[in-house]
Amino acid sequence: MIKELPGGRYAADEQGAVYSLRDNAGNRRPEPLLMKLKHGRAGYLTCNIYEDTPSGLVKRTCFVHRLVAQAHIPNPESKPCVNHDNGNKTDNSVKNLIWATKSENDLHAFATGLRVPNLGGLGKFNEDHPKSRAVNQLTLEGVFVKRFPSTQEAHRQGFHQSNVCSVIAGRRKSHGGFKWEYV
Repeated sequence: MIKELPGGRYAADEQGAVYSLRDNAGNRRPEPLLMKLKHGRAGYLTCNIYEDTPSGLVKRTCFVHRLVAQAHIPNPESKPCVNHDNGNKTDNSVKNLIWATKSENDLHAFATGLRVPNLGGLGKFNEDHPKSRAVNQLTLEGVFVKRFPSTQEAHRQGFHQSNVCSVIAGRRKSHGGFKWEYV
């Protein structure tokens, strides 16, 4: 079943097709015209639509799944995202689409394996990260005080990480009453 979208120029059916209801002059077509769909960024199907604005028609590229959801699926909680329940980005049928929050959409993507965690970021803010470097805290006279496994660990102990790095790089003479150096 074809349902009209807000604005009255377009409609979408339950299988994920989009139709033009008006011609370029704005007159109602005798029969809805099936629109061509394209593969857009990240594999989603898109189509170009024209919106009426006070300054005239404006061309806009839209995701087909959003148009289908707007036409067929109530959104009483005003959720901003449309989720493909089976994970297939080209299956824009009503039975496969649900409104979701950004968080719900992300959790679904991780749960179904559509997105995987970035394991390269593990230990990013501590000594476990492969690029992390230990730093020495020295008195202003250069006497060793303490070794920190990373600048982030020095930050956790109350020092500003960026200031510690600035001392090491020579842009500052000291921070927190101490000199700093890489091990």
